[in-house]
Amino acid sequence: MTTPPPVPEGSKAKVTLTGTPATLLLSLTARVQDCHSPDPILNDKWAEYVADQIDYDYSAMGVHGTIRDTLSARGFYFDQWTREFLDLHKNEDVTILYIACGLDARTHRVQWGSNVRWIDLDLPDVVELRRKLLPEPSGDYTLLAGSALDDSVLSSIPNDRPTAIIIEGLLFYLEEAQALELIRRLCSHFPSGELMFDTMSPAVVSMQKWRRSLSSGFSLGDWMQRQGAGFASGIADPAALEKLHPGLKLQTKIAWTEMERIKHPTMGHRFLQLLAWLPIPALNGYNLRFTF
Repeated sequence: MTTPPPVPEGSKAKVTLTGTPATLLLSLTARVQDCHSPDPILNDKWAEYVADQIDYDYSAMGVHGTIRDTLSARGFYFDQWTREFLDLHKNEDVTILYIACGLDARTHRVQWGSNVRWIDLDLPDVVELRRKLLPEPSGDYTLLAGSALDDSVLSSIPNDRPTAIIIEGLLFYLEEAQALELIRRLCSHFPSGELMFDTMSPAVVSMQKWRRSLSSGFSLGDWMQRQGAGFASGIADPAALEKLHPGLKLQTKIAWTEMERIKHPTMGHRFLQLLAWLPIPALNGYNLRFTF
């Protein structure tokens, strides 16, 4: 992990993002809170570096301990899986493709060498903001502006190497058909590699409006509603995604309720664990790792 430089002096950046792109602030806030916790899960100092350059009232989001720990643990597992992929292919040229990279500094947290081509991809407005707040790493690095749903963007990405594809905090904001088609297209475009992403159960998506109706003040539900962001789809059976493409195989599934990296579960996390034992639709989410 590289160490962030001193925070640049001067006026702070304004964030004008709306809709799904604005939710990158949720992950950023969670990682900053994690850094300040007694026993950090991810301990991402780059998150503080970025957050300190933004003029924003982070308290307005209502990011509490359960969300903080869940998002930080997600980042931890994806970092770990990326390192494992790089170690497995240390003697050959590979590509890392991080879709919906947001303001995440994974390319600074994970050590990578001259055999790696690293591509961060996000929408143009996000990329413009990212360029202001995060220095680009040395090496074969590209920050690509565009939509992963755009065929021309995917076609422009080289497919001559085994590729680890990371999609963090995006798929549940897409309609089901969009999410499934994106997985198919990615597995068809690249010759081989790994696909890492997070999803949630359909029951969580269905509960979204109900949760918002009970929320008040500066709650997370209120904040998301003000941004025009909301969950659009979930996946009931992650293993069933293997049918989307020949050779796509689920290797690891870590549920929100099973994340061992969370050593001090909150009451909210304990509640989710209790619900997992009941004969009701699963209120859960998953960090998934596939090979293809």
